[in-house]
Amino acid sequence: MDTNANNKPPSDRYNVIWIIFCLLGISDVLPLYLTLTSSEYFKSSLNFSESADSSAQLNSNSSDNESTFLQSNIDTILTVANVAPLIIFSTISTFLQSKNVSHKQLIGYLLVILAVEIVQTILLNEWTDNAVVAFIIQLVLFLIANSSTAMIGSVVSGLVGIFPQRYTTAHMIGQGLSFIFTSVALLISMTGHTDWTHQIFIFFLMSSSMVFITVCGCSILPKFEFVQFYTRKQKKEKGELKQSSTNSTSQDATDVKVVFWKNLCSRKTTAIERFKQNMKSLFQIFLKVWVQCTIGFVVLAVRTITVPSIVGRVVPLTLTDGLWMHFFSPVFAYLLLAVSDTFGRFATLLYVFPSARCIWLLLFVGLYTLFLPAFLFCNVQPRSHLPVVFKYDAIFIVLVLVFAMMGGYLRTICSCHITQIMPVDKVNIAGEMVNLFSVYGSILGFLAFLFTAIV
Repeated sequence: MDTNANNKPPSDRYNVIWIIFCLLGISDVLPLYLTLTSSEYFKSSLNFSESADSSAQLNSNSSDNESTFLQSNIDTILTVANVAPLIIFSTISTFLQSKNVSHKQLIGYLLVILAVEIVQTILLNEWTDNAVVAFIIQLVLFLIANSSTAMIGSVVSGLVGIFPQRYTTAHMIGQGLSFIFTSVALLISMTGHTDWTHQIFIFFLMSSSMVFITVCGCSILPKFEFVQFYTRKQKKEKGELKQSSTNSTSQDATDVKVVFWKNLCSRKTTAIERFKQNMKSLFQIFLKVWVQCTIGFVVLAVRTITVPSIVGRVVPLTLTDGLWMHFFSPVFAYLLLAVSDTFGRFATLLYVFPSARCIWLLLFVGLYTLFLPAFLFCNVQPRSHLPVVFKYDAIFIVLVLVFAMMGGYLRTICSCHITQIMPVDKVNIAGEMVNLFSVYGSILGFLAFLFTAIV
């Protein structure tokens, strides 16, 4: 009876752990969405939006040229600011193959994000006379925050792997909720009749509050019996795997000459052998999760190219003045996309199809890429070459709805498949690898230059 009681997992009372993983998902990608949805604020601060002060037009010609370049390419610049640190730190984390994760690491990275956002909030009203310099300062702060975001993603991918599949979904749902959070904050700020500085101040303040709540949740995470049970279970399973590996090489260990020779050569060969073993291990893991890596790569590539550089530039064809025009992009290019994406992630709690080895996965990914040319034929402005094929706003709204739901669903089932096809001691590295390929897919966001030029 005692053994059965010990093997039975305790309940997650009131779904507290599930909620904490949702909060982690929110704070994980909050800096990324915070950057993307702040583009109008940066345009306004560079004094090239319609609401810019007329006095700002007295800048020098060189300053005007710099601001003009930044203003015209602001969306792509912000995309690069998100992708660059993710690429660097996700790659480092994957190749280091860290197998031990701790809630203290999460708290540390979250505190960095919190500190950066507090500094950004303070600096909102402290712009220098040169708007370009002020923009660069904010951009550097975004780079620091997104670097911590990359490390949080690596830690969380290992942490959620020791829990049941629904907690992996909780983290993915949290990432979707993060986009909803930023979109709602943007709409709330736009309902006010103040300038962009006051509006974005509310935006940053809400974001900092959310990260602070997440830090509090992570600090109490190890105190729950539910977490302690699955942590002990993971250590036990890893110990059994290590013991079986040790037994297979026990005969060599009993040979004194073999031990002496290994110790003699270890100083020269340890680093090289460790590198070779890491590369071999990574390749073996890749062979098992290459389908999930491909899906992550393609989905993030299409998503980064289209949002916000293309979707964010679609304007309505009907009711081109008033509230419909003012709120069209924030509501349909951001909020609707965020809600639909989250719904697609949530759907994996109800049903997971197809399976990890099914060819339908690649077929769905192929269909997903068709949304990119479809959005180009919507009313993207400004445009000079392609005609507007979809001349009804409803078509664009339906495209956004299906596009977001499909993307959120595909990304989530990839994460869920990892816990099904990988042993417990490889789940962390496999999760980081899929995340890394997703980040590499984001590199193709540079192609937004090309597609906007085609339009």
